[in-house]
Amino acid sequence: MGTSAGKLTPGYPATISTFTGRFLDSQATTDLQYRFRTGRAFLAVPAPSRNRMYMIIGSSLAAFSLDTFFTRVAAGHLSNANEVPIDTNATMHPAPVDEFLAFDSFFYAENEPNGWSFSMVDGQDRLYDLDYDDTGSVYLAYSVYGWGIVQDDGGSSGNTT
Repeated sequence: MGTSAGKLTPGYPATISTFTGRFLDSQATTDLQYRFRTGRAFLAVPAPSRNRMYMIIGSSLAAFSLDTFFTRVAAGHLSNANEVPIDTNATMHPAPVDEFLAFDSFFYAENEPNGWSFSMVDGQDRLYDLDYDDTGSVYLAYSVYGWGIVQDDGGSSGNTT
């Protein structure tokens, strides 16, 4: 403790003391632009007033309950991208498949039918930002699809509207 005395920056431990687990693993997965785009972690937005953690995972909005998020991460049960419930006949991803914590709710603009208008263009990332309000509206900013609002009921049904 006394080693930081008189220094401008306080001392911090050299290592992380514990590892809780992963909520996403896409390190060995190549970039895929079909079915469900590669599930790279992009943004996490805690919403304590809604008891939610909103994340951008592979151009989708994923919502998790804050009450159970960390205990579920610690349990280590990850689902793979081929298990994402989307309405498509596209080919399944080849191994290795990205894995992530099963979400309580999610929205994926390319999941038909959902009323979202989009066009297919080349590229990987689509969803770049999100925000929320206290009514359950989540505001999504897509690059080529524009922006829109989805409603999160705060439950664990798996989908938003």
